[in-house]
Amino acid sequence: MITRKLCLFLSFLLTFSLLVGCGLSTNSSGSSNGSDKEKNPFHTTIETNEENGKVIVRYKVKNTSETEQKLTFPSSLEADYILFDKSGNKIIQLSDDIMATQAIKEVTLAKGEELFFEFIIENLVNGEYVVEVFLTADKEQTKVSMDVKVENSTLVRAEGVLVGLADSHTVEIIVDGNPIAYQLSDLAKEQVESINEKDEVEFYYTDGEQDVRTITTFLNIN
Repeated sequence: MITRKLCLFLSFLLTFSLLVGCGLSTNSSGSSNGSDKEKNPFHTTIETNEENGKVIVRYKVKNTSETEQKLTFPSSLEADYILFDKSGNKIIQLSDDIMATQAIKEVTLAKGEELFFEFIIENLVNGEYVVEVFLTADKEQTKVSMDVKVENSTLVRAEGVLVGLADSHTVEIIVDGNPIAYQLSDLAKEQVESINEKDEVEFYYTDGEQDVRTITTFLNIN
């Protein structure tokens, strides 16, 4: 009697162990399936080149998938860029500065086909930046960034208090406690009309021959 009960108990224990073992095996093998993200169908590349303070950006997006990819652009601006300073602060975004028509545009990119864009970013002082470029149709899958170093710019950034116009093309600004005369570019001539005496101003200027400083543009002028 005892032997029969012992056999039944051992048989039950063996069956239970097999069931538990099978269950654990199923869970471990299925945990990774379905969790992988869909492969990005696009391969993006970026190249930059500096020329006298201007940064030329060349951006390519290639369809590397086996099927054609349809892109829907919300406006006539198909690619956008953002320029950040070394600390991550946004300096320029293309879409903030241009007027794009609000017409939806659809583009079909065949297998192996590329889109190419070239941008020129101007009025940069010497320093380190990061440029980020992406398609407006699919920002996350086409976004790419690159470090940029500007070393050959002739621009200088300064700030001070406007004293006033010395003549139609010359302005006097107190910078670091010293009154300094600056020539005005055509753009700066238009901008200075909206600035009052004793206003604090920020501006870009260039150093020319015989210490002639020329303001190319005032910053933060509405």
